[in-house]
Amino acid sequence: MPAPSDTARRAWVLIEDRAGLDTAEQTAQTYGLVAGNAHIAAELTRRGIAHVSGGDLQSYEDALAALNAVDADLAQLQPQLSALSDPLRAIMLAILAREGLRYHALRQVAAKLDAPFLQSGLAGLEPVSGRLSGTAYITGAFRAGASRDVRRGNYVFDFSSATGRKGQSAARACLQPRLSRRPGWQDMVLNALAVAATRLRPGTPQALRISLSLGAEIPLPQITLDSDFAPRAAQLMAETRTLFAAAEATMDRVLARRGAPVQASFNHVGDAVVAGFQASLRKAGVPCDMASHGALAAWGTGPRQRVAAHLGAMYNAFPGMTTLRPRARHLLPETVSARIQTRCRVTPPAPRRAGPFRIYAVPNFRPWSEGFWGITNTCFDTLAVLAAMAGVVRHSDDLEMFLRIKLTAKDIANPRKRPANRGLFPEDAAHLLCPADGVHDASRGAHSGYLADADLVVTEGLTAVMFEALEARRPVLLILPDPRAVPALPAAPLGRLAEPGFRSAVYSASIHDDLAIGVHRLSLAHKDKPLLDEEIAPFIWTTPDPRRRVIGARPN
Repeated sequence: MPAPSDTARRAWVLIEDRAGLDTAEQTAQTYGLVAGNAHIAAELTRRGIAHVSGGDLQSYEDALAALNAVDADLAQLQPQLSALSDPLRAIMLAILAREGLRYHALRQVAAKLDAPFLQSGLAGLEPVSGRLSGTAYITGAFRAGASRDVRRGNYVFDFSSATGRKGQSAARACLQPRLSRRPGWQDMVLNALAVAATRLRPGTPQALRISLSLGAEIPLPQITLDSDFAPRAAQLMAETRTLFAAAEATMDRVLARRGAPVQASFNHVGDAVVAGFQASLRKAGVPCDMASHGALAAWGTGPRQRVAAHLGAMYNAFPGMTTLRPRARHLLPETVSARIQTRCRVTPPAPRRAGPFRIYAVPNFRPWSEGFWGITNTCFDTLAVLAAMAGVVRHSDDLEMFLRIKLTAKDIANPRKRPANRGLFPEDAAHLLCPADGVHDASRGAHSGYLADADLVVTEGLTAVMFEALEARRPVLLILPDPRAVPALPAAPLGRLAEPGFRSAVYSASIHDDLAIGVHRLSLAHKDKPLLDEEIAPFIWTTPDPRRRVIGARPN
């Protein structure tokens, strides 16, 4: 791989997807290439195409600098956005946090390359924005009891599943809105699955088509930001407000025509369109429920906690929800204006199966070019973590590890089709596998089966895996790229296992720690000793009643 100085006078192109990869050989004749995720880097290496890995261009100090810059930007903007409604402000700050991290990190890379830096083949660091005019279309899947039920409002909106099956009932139709693709439009798909039908028939998935007129941009009050991110921030805020207002007005018309549903269910509010829908539903008095996956737990204080809290609002506790169902207390903001219902899923202690101490490595990561820098691991960090753990297992007869690179359900169902590009494919970690040395592939088996057989779960805290492990009474080891990184939960440093009699439900370590000694001590502390309720109670709900139980009722 060439150092940046080798091509200092050439422009650089960031390759983030397979469209760029397919033309990489030709592009490399004119430009230097920067691999935007671990899969692209692995493919470029396999093809013998010279490139620089994005992960090599950014140190942990750089990641912290990007995180601190975003934290400062958001702190400056929050008072200026106070006049906005809670849902609009929340989604705007989440989008600014996500795009701000990307902007500041890529600016650092551009400075290090000391040459023009092209992003996905487009000049500059600013993505080309779709025009906010014309008409897009929203479609929705639902299972109808009868067409008259929808006409009189006896239905529920389901934003949490592709087919509406999560929210369906015998008595009501279930609608699942989705923004569909249109030629020439920037993709804003709410769900990847489109269900098509022409007329309403009982029990058949149907399609609801709604016109969403975006119109002209709606201006914001005068906003000031002392940062080079200011032009991009102004663009993002204007687009967010316009999309939010268009979606809110569209849902207002739908409710006026069809009548309000009896309920709307969510498991994330990931963009301005869904946020606008939710705002309209709450304005109409529709109960809105949000069941959290457990993504982006914000624990601790400082920049990481503050920025992660803004991002986590999209997945855990979006404003205006009537009822929240978080996986754990750590997913709740300090002020909650909703009923909180527990989702207790703790399994009874079970006898351990014989054999070596079994580690289940389930990384959750983001592509480097879309990373939450300073908050969670990127795909390059994940490869480093997996390599470190595989080295520990290979040198011990008492350990074995099952390594899972997450695939979607569609990917598993069709193994001959190339998986969705999440930044790291199973094939990119194949060099770490060695069944003879105890390192096995677990990418295509059942997650629940591997979890049930595990003695330890290794992840880093981006999604719900850590909560699923604790519910199964498995200790969790959060491995981070740097000793200064803050874990997602109040974890005990792995080194504390040197203290006589000490053990915890959640541990943290970095790839720079002595993982071999730490994992050995962990196995001695936990082998044949399932976690007890009092050990997991600080992290998850442990109420034995499996039914949902209200633990706090603060009506909106």
